[in-house]
Amino acid sequence: MNIYAKPGDKVVFLDENGHDWQREEARKLMKKYRVYTVDHTDVGGFHTDVYLKEFPDEFFNAVMFDDYDEVEKNEATPKRDSKSDFVLIDEAQEQLQEYLRARVAIRKLIGGTGSDDTCLENLIEDLREQC
Repeated sequence: MNIYAKPGDKVVFLDENGHDWQREEARKLMKKYRVYTVDHTDVGGFHTDVYLKEFPDEFFNAVMFDDYDEVEKNEATPKRDSKSDFVLIDEAQEQLQEYLRARVAIRKLIGGTGSDDTCLENLIEDLREQC
């Protein structure tokens, strides 16, 4: 995710990356691939915490999230839900899961940390041009 996300930006919980204990704690509150709203981020030298509006007293490791705008570019369709601002409909949910798994796999292949997606975005664009 963008570590400089602004209040109101949407992020998707990947339930990947970070320490095992961080994911375990996050799973107590969040569901994989659910969309949440950024309250603010706290950017450190080697680590960034993200605070979400849905959980005002909690913070999470930013590497466990992806930007929702990346999901929107892939035409996933959001739908209102009372528990969260958005829940992806079933068909879009499957597409989103495939897309996010591919992003994580590519990020691991290129050795990225998730804090700067410029290299990843360039690689994806190059692949689109070749296909």
